[in-house]
Amino acid sequence: MKIKDIINKKTFIIAEIGSNFNQSLSKAYKLIDMAKSCGADAVKFQLFKADQLYRKNTKEYRVFKSIELKYTWVKKLKRYSDKKKIIFFASSFDKDSTKCLIKSNVKILKIASSEITKLHDLCYAASFKIPMIISTGMAELSDISEAVDICKKIGNHQICLLYTCSLYPTLPNDLNISNIVKLSKIFDLPIGLSDHTIGNTAAISAVSLGAKIIEKHITLDKKDEGPDHFYAAEPDEFRDYVRKIRECEKLIGKEGIEINTKVRVSARRKSIFIKVNSKKNSIISKKNICIYNNNARGIDVRYFNYLLGFKFKKNVKKNSPLKWQNIEFNK
Repeated sequence: MKIKDIINKKTFIIAEIGSNFNQSLSKAYKLIDMAKSCGADAVKFQLFKADQLYRKNTKEYRVFKSIELKYTWVKKLKRYSDKKKIIFFASSFDKDSTKCLIKSNVKILKIASSEITKLHDLCYAASFKIPMIISTGMAELSDISEAVDICKKIGNHQICLLYTCSLYPTLPNDLNISNIVKLSKIFDLPIGLSDHTIGNTAAISAVSLGAKIIEKHITLDKKDEGPDHFYAAEPDEFRDYVRKIRECEKLIGKEGIEINTKVRVSARRKSIFIKVNSKKNSIISKKNICIYNNNARGIDVRYFNYLLGFKFKKNVKKNSPLKWQNIEFNK
């Protein structure tokens, strides 16, 4: 998989399962099913060892120890995701995590923003030259720049930056989503959003600003025990979330300022139509072209006299609009 496969014509939507499977393999499978049924492109977990993140006998250690993903489950989750035809990957928090994920044949590596300054681990992850999604929520601009430079020096240019604010949940005033545009200008890389807000407004805004990837935490039940359930999206909420992103893509559409083809049929404009059936190489004259009112499907009427004397490039039918591609301009 290449980065271009991720950032194709549509937004790449990641269902962040994270720790919300509550160390239950069956619940993890259900969350993968949920992500697929809601229309996500990928599911993401988090792979870490609590004793490499926090000192033992601390509150943080106990919390993270209780939500670890077993290394032995990674291949099972990858196989299940493959079966469901949804991409599986995970955030790697250390070298051992990366080794496990690579052995499980994942096609994407995620680097959590809290790990962005662990340069030895970052170099190791980049060395596999598969797409890397790097979060920025706990990083200064200089940290992001250093991480990107290191990946490129290793020979991995398959990078996407995921803008985020590491507050759970993130309030609208804290997100500063315009930074998506700023990061895009600075690094000339695909930019996405790891969305920790409530609702779908941030995602829609991000896609409108050019975000290529959207990541959102999901859960089967907000009331479940665990640190990430309460702000995550439940099935109906996530299904609507994906639908709104796809709707936003349609609204953005493609560049090009012109009259919509559906509007042309009845636009209050005059345009040129074919008056009689005419053969290829026939000379264009007032005998074979005419002006239609309230229809803009043909060439604009201002060019009527200019076109006289040129030839038709192909056979044209009566009452059809005259198009530029129908005209041979070599007199």
